[in-house]
Amino acid sequence: MAQSSEGKIPMMTAGRNQSSYRLTLAFFVVFSLAFVVAASAAAPSYKERLDRKEQREKEAAAAMEAQIADILPPDGQPTADVAPLYAQLRETGNNNAVSLCYAIALHALSADRIEEAIRVLDAAFARLEASSAGDESAEKARGKFHAEEEKSFRGEPYEQVMIYLLRGLLYMREGDFENARAVFRSGALRDRSALDAKEEEQYQDDLAEMDYLEALCDLKLGDAKAEDAFKFAHDHARAEDAILEPAGDFNSVVIFLSGVGPSKYRTGKYNQFLRFSPGSGASGPLRVLVNDNPCSEVSGPVDSMTFQATTRGGREIDAVLKGKAQFKSGASFAGDIALAASAGALAAASSAAPGQDSSGAAAASAALGLVGLVAKGISAAANPEADIRMLSPLHDDIYIVPAKLGDGSNRVIFECPETGIRSEHSLVCAQKPCDIHLVWDAAFGAQVERVRRAKFGAAELAESMTHGMAWQGEAAFEGLKEKVALALVANGEVEESWTGYAKLGSDVCPCTGAIDKKNFRASFRETSDLADVTRQYILLGKSKRSGKRLEGTVFYVRDSGMLPVGSFKMKSIATDKD
Repeated sequence: MAQSSEGKIPMMTAGRNQSSYRLTLAFFVVFSLAFVVAASAAAPSYKERLDRKEQREKEAAAAMEAQIADILPPDGQPTADVAPLYAQLRETGNNNAVSLCYAIALHALSADRIEEAIRVLDAAFARLEASSAGDESAEKARGKFHAEEEKSFRGEPYEQVMIYLLRGLLYMREGDFENARAVFRSGALRDRSALDAKEEEQYQDDLAEMDYLEALCDLKLGDAKAEDAFKFAHDHARAEDAILEPAGDFNSVVIFLSGVGPSKYRTGKYNQFLRFSPGSGASGPLRVLVNDNPCSEVSGPVDSMTFQATTRGGREIDAVLKGKAQFKSGASFAGDIALAASAGALAAASSAAPGQDSSGAAAASAALGLVGLVAKGISAAANPEADIRMLSPLHDDIYIVPAKLGDGSNRVIFECPETGIRSEHSLVCAQKPCDIHLVWDAAFGAQVERVRRAKFGAAELAESMTHGMAWQGEAAFEGLKEKVALALVANGEVEESWTGYAKLGSDVCPCTGAIDKKNFRASFRETSDLADVTRQYILLGKSKRSGKRLEGTVFYVRDSGMLPVGSFKMKSIATDKD
């Protein structure tokens, strides 16, 4: 039976389609192979890539070393005690140059390598004096997606001043009192805000140690301005009698540094706020004996780094970090809104009736979901964290004693008359125009505090002070049925800010605070002798009847911020006797 011509047409069409498909597939395969071969030929070999990477690393290392060429040892061979610090310097360049210069200088001074100390201090000095306007790292740190820690570290004013203090002392050592006092004056100005600073960022220089050392230089130069400089130092000193006016023939300046300085931590939802924990200085009386003979006695230090850290105004960068935190929060909120809208659109598309066109809702859901994810990604990338790098090691209290030491070795004792704690040292008079003796006892303050804790009683200790004020009451903590006894004692005359002790339950610890007619604030760390546990508390509240009554909220400080954990009420149990 013969087939019709109509039955043959579909078979012929299918054959042509198969042939076309094979031709297309062959073309695609040939094109792909050609592309791979061409790309392989154009791409560098594995060895070439390694060589390029090595070259880039060498160039980066050379650029980093060029940044710090003025700091490195001229012979390229640092001594063993500072070799690790120079190695860090080569890795980080200018980013941590100021901090590392300070640490190297302390090592050099302790080993009497004066030229090295001068070289690295001058390098740090130049970086502090230079404007940050053209600093690329500073500009980058202001960006929304870069951390403050990416900028070159300069430190807070109370940290910067140590660079100036050490350099000025070395000028004094060589008898260059003109340059020494110029450096001390520049250092004092590091603690002053710009004239056009916002009200919350304003602060005045009150670095009594710089005023005092400037006055001693004036005295050596026979300058009549010494009287004014001594007055400034008296006005700014933490203790009124801490400024000793020596005879013009003093040949040494003894600087006693006590305790470990304040530490930094972050608070806020995004860790955007910089806060300070008190240092371990005792801020108490000090008696100095030279070769067993009384030399001087003061009721407190010239200055306290804890005081300086916790009482100055805001930083310019704080406004930048606040803006970053707001941007991060805003982007996250926008992402949440977009994702919620996306979910709503998807639900609408899913619930559409059979036959109803839901493609528009599905497209809207996809678009909103994409927007939400992008916004959340931007929020996650924003970095408002505050910089908590520190100048280290750093003291807390500073006592300055101008003296006339005898030739050769002198036995010098620093004693706390309140507790009997002593720190003994042998100081050698090197017959310089002005011998400089820098003595740091990091454990002194903690030892004094330990004795004080053993005999602490709020009323008794307040009564034993020449000036002082104490408050006693209780704190109610969430989750605890029983209230906890709470007492605070101000060590010295209470003005706008004060230092003293806090007693929470049976634990006693150093405390800093501030008070006026309406507001009250105190901060202290609770530590246990039985366990390695430290908790920081902040009391924020109202001051009533000129400080006679205090009440407010107890906050517990943790890495994620300040957590309200209870309330407190206290009343005054001692007042200034004068």
